[in-house]
Amino acid sequence: ISQVVKDHVTKPTAMAQGRVAHLIEWKGWCKPTDTPSALESHLTSYSHLSEGEQEARFAA
Repeated sequence: ISQVVKDHVTKPTAMAQGRVAHLIEWKGWCKPTDTPSALESHLTSYSHLSEGEQEARFAA
C-alpha cells in the first residue's frame, strides 16, 4: 500500500477525530502525545485491580 493511502486511512478527519480519540481511550491505548508521566498515571489507575483483573483488562 502506498504511503498516501496509509496516511489517508490512519489520519482521522477533523470530524472523526473526537470519535477516534474516544476509541483510543476506550481501548486503553495511549495517545501518541502522552508524556511518560501521563502514561505512568494511566497505568497506575488500574493498580487497585487484582492481578487477574489487570490481565483481563489489558488482554481485551
